[in-house]
Amino acid sequence: MFQSQCFCGVVLGNGTEQVDSSYCNMPCNGNTSEICGGPALLNLYVAPDLESDQPCIYTTTSSTTQSSTTTSSTSTTSSAPLCTATIPPTCEYSCGSWCSKPLPNWSTPSDCKLAATNCQLQVAACFANAPFPDSLDCWGFSNWCQSVSSYCGSQSGVCSKSDCFSKYPPTGPPYTPSVSVYTCPVTTTTTTTKSSTTSSTSIPVPTCSNICQQPNNPNNGYTSSSPCGGIPLPCLTCNDNQQEFNSGSCFKLYSNSDSSQCPTYGQNSVPQGCKDSCQTQYNSCVSVYAQSCKNNQPWQGDTYESASQKCQDQYNDCLNTNSGVSAGNRCSNWNSGWW
Repeated sequence: MFQSQCFCGVVLGNGTEQVDSSYCNMPCNGNTSEICGGPALLNLYVAPDLESDQPCIYTTTSSTTQSSTTTSSTSTTSSAPLCTATIPPTCEYSCGSWCSKPLPNWSTPSDCKLAATNCQLQVAACFANAPFPDSLDCWGFSNWCQSVSSYCGSQSGVCSKSDCFSKYPPTGPPYTPSVSVYTCPVTTTTTTTKSSTTSSTSIPVPTCSNICQQPNNPNNGYTSSSPCGGIPLPCLTCNDNQQEFNSGSCFKLYSNSDSSQCPTYGQNSVPQGCKDSCQTQYNSCVSVYAQSCKNNQPWQGDTYESASQKCQDQYNDCLNTNSGVSAGNRCSNWNSGWW
């Protein structure tokens, strides 16, 4: 699914339907000659050697009678108990074939703001990864993230993801989890008394205190708060993966909705991280904003040529603005400061 996702199990979730194989048209990340599903679609493979010839739920009764007419025995086999698991959707907001990672649940205004930040971090990823013309819908995704942020700041009573989505529903596949039913595993309970410790391996929502700066040049059509075409500069900030952080890659450029696919940088590579951020913004500016003007969808009155020139000017200014960038003491310790 989505070029890189793989799942295995013994049952399919409720609501699963067969579709024409032509819909699964996304080449695999590891081998582009093979197809790895599609948007919210997957190729299904069955392993016959692992299939059971017994039904999932059954009750049988067998009787045996010995030669003696006074002795008999009866045995009964009952069905194994069934368990259910709720599987959250992997796609929450779609722009054509591009999908955002679902926002974390929240029940307080502070957690709501973290979720809104998670949304904003994915805006640049949408413009960078959604193919044209699907990428034109990324402006709608950006506006939706702003709506989520506004919701977080306006709630004084109920504050939950379900309430927010009822007011500002995401576009794309219905946001409904699926339910998987399976035979409950055999478990044993062991009680051990010892001191407890808490460890963290990842921070799910880094705040976007961008190390790189958006250039400001109103005469050329962009400012520090309003980039060309409304396409933001991807955020370079602390790495959300502790293993990567501990290995020396303490910074990450959030240019993909799946942060595990984002490039990472060490303390001495921050300038390169900002160069990559400027380059990603420029590529999106040309391939989405300028292209939209070329296809008779002018924004701010630009033609393809004038929009392309703005993208180039902003890129040059971005490189100059961030040429001497330094992270200072940011991200010097795991999960402390600038989060």
